Amino acid sequence: MTVRRLRPATGESPAIAAPPGGESSLLMHAAWLMSVMLILRPHELVPAIAPVRPVILTTLFSIAVLAFKAPWPQVTGNPVARLYAMYLGWAILTAPFALYRGATVLIVQKMMVSLVFMALIAALPRRLGTIRTLANRFLFAYLVFAAQVLRAGNVGGTGRIMGLTMYDSNELAVLAVTAFGLAIGAIRTPGVWSRLVGAASAALSLIIIVRSGSRGGGIAAVVALALTLLLFRGRWRVAGIFAGVVFTLLAMSNPIFRDRISTVDEVSSDYNMTTYNGRWEIWKRGMSYIAKDPVMGVGVNNFTEAEGRKRQENGVKGMWANAHNVFVQVGAELGLVGLGIFLALIGAGWRGALVAWKHRAHPAAMPELAVAIGGLVVGAVFLSLAYTEYVFFPLALGAAAGLEWRTALRSPVAVPASSGAGPAAGRRVAGARHPRSPRWRGGAAAGILPAPTQLPS
Repeated sequence: MTVRRLRPATGESPAIAAPPGGESSLLMHAAWLMSVMLILRPHELVPAIAPVRPVILTTLFSIAVLAFKAPWPQVTGNPVARLYAMYLGWAILTAPFALYRGATVLIVQKMMVSLVFMALIAALPRRLGTIRTLANRFLFAYLVFAAQVLRAGNVGGTGRIMGLTMYDSNELAVLAVTAFGLAIGAIRTPGVWSRLVGAASAALSLIIIVRSGSRGGGIAAVVALALTLLLFRGRWRVAGIFAGVVFTLLAMSNPIFRDRISTVDEVSSDYNMTTYNGRWEIWKRGMSYIAKDPVMGVGVNNFTEAEGRKRQENGVKGMWANAHNVFVQVGAELGLVGLGIFLALIGAGWRGALVAWKHRAHPAAMPELAVAIGGLVVGAVFLSLAYTEYVFFPLALGAAAGLEWRTALRSPVAVPASSGAGPAAGRRVAGARHPRSPRWRGGAAAGILPAPTQLPS
């Protein structure tokens, strides 16, 4: 059978990528390894492997892969990779003006490694299904991580589960919300193993959120569930309702989470609103740091230093507090310029996720990215996550998924010569438009799309 090329027209669909191979395979392996090492940190789960410095080895491997295999125009054309490079550059530029310069070094080094991670995701082939493959492979590792966290049962003095040595209860809960969003996508992926891993990851994520006792994580989970109901249709909306019911039952059965979440509406009497160490007072002081130095800020990782100096000025003893709000943290530490770049990063990831959501009826679409990013942003309102890797991972996935779709819609589609394309085959069709989402459903039957079982898992 001969094949001709045709620009997408009504009733046609761009082809789904085959599992990447060759150079693409190296980029995929490197991106997956970086996601596991930076976000799940197996060397902290299994201390025996820590002496071999897996993060350093993975970073060196990733740099080598980027140097020899990456399509650099594509990398620089990815908005999240480009904006993260600006974010890092601004952090370095402000470091000499920090209140305590010694506090900036480790964070800047961490951001350099994260930039390699962002570049790897940006370098992946822009073929439908590539980003889904990376997300699903990450979930395989996350499933092991979540099971180990629950098995270890590491709890603080309040009885709330923590992420071993790497994350406190609140940070762990927001990570679980993000993973829940990605897990919804794995459940949609054709293939038994992907669906099983997605279902198990979603279930363990909900259990972790409840056992963490995090009020911010609980609110983020409610937002993620609401987005699932809002953005999905048909049986996937039913699945979202089921997940909401399960989350509610888990919440009501856990006395710590139930008692803590029940105080959310007691704003006037909550310690976060009434005490010097409460979030509201910390946020107000954070705004004063922004007003004091709106350009350079107090410096990377220097919010606690600013808090300590403020306490000394006021004669107040106690712990030097974190910002407990990513936007206040970025604004105070990197100034309004840094805050603008950070907001642009979120916007770039969200915009790409909406492109992936727009074509949600297509088997390769990733509407779950909007769920993951939405829940993450809400959870970050209560946490200091300005330089945490799992914040930028779904943003990078969202931007890359959006570029996948833009590339697919600009590219011609393989159509059998015998398909009746007639004289239109092999040339651009005037006024051709991308089909509306429901028409994707007929693509496989018409021989335009591979069957859903050919999706990479």
